Amino acid sequence: RWDQRAARTVDTYISNSTVVRQRVREIYGRESQLIFPPHSVDISGPRSPLPELEEFVGLGGHLLLVSRLLPYKNVDTAIGAVAKLPLERLVVVGDGPEREALRASLPDNVRMVHGVSDATLRWLYARSRALLAPSHEDFGLTVVEAAAWGKPSIALHSGGYLDTVDEGATGRFFARPESQDIAAAIAASRFDVWDVQKIKAHARLFSEESFARRLRGLVDEA
Repeated sequence: RWDQRAARTVDTYISNSTVVRQRVREIYGRESQLIFPPHSVDISGPRSPLPELEEFVGLGGHLLLVSRLLPYKNVDTAIGAVAKLPLERLVVVGDGPEREALRASLPDNVRMVHGVSDATLRWLYARSRALLAPSHEDFGLTVVEAAAWGKPSIALHSGGYLDTVDEGATGRFFARPESQDIAAAIAASRFDVWDVQKIKAHARLFSEESFARRLRGLVDEA
């Protein structure tokens, strides 16, 4: 009851995705302004190879998954999907409570790293063929970061990805966070042809400049 009363005193709500805007509408009975969070990817910055991954990454073409290693992130399911596809390679970047459990049963075509520098992350993004995004997120910034590099995403059809992935133009969806669905989407993506410039243009919709302009305008209106 206190929360409902407090909600009614707010002048303007801002939501970071369509699904969050719907949640605010359902729970608080209030409309909210939609402003997507910005990415801050600098594709012109230095790139630094990670020696332990140089041979595995080779000339590129790997899948990339950037995530905290938590149960709801479905990293284990994504790894299981790639294990079914011996021709694919997956690099998982991230840390969290699931790290040791995941590392204990990694298939040969998956590598895990954590604590990498921005320069190394640029190297991994630049050489990847697609980003894998298997979890439900309120927004999901990594698909926008990948788009800044001109890379498509293979993402769960839910949450913030419904706003940030333009299916057929900047990525493809899979319906459920289960290994067979993810594996099928990855396999199908081998035949996709992407317009890199169109993907990069999509990422510019989520730039810091766009975010600042929209937020300043909303503050002025309020």
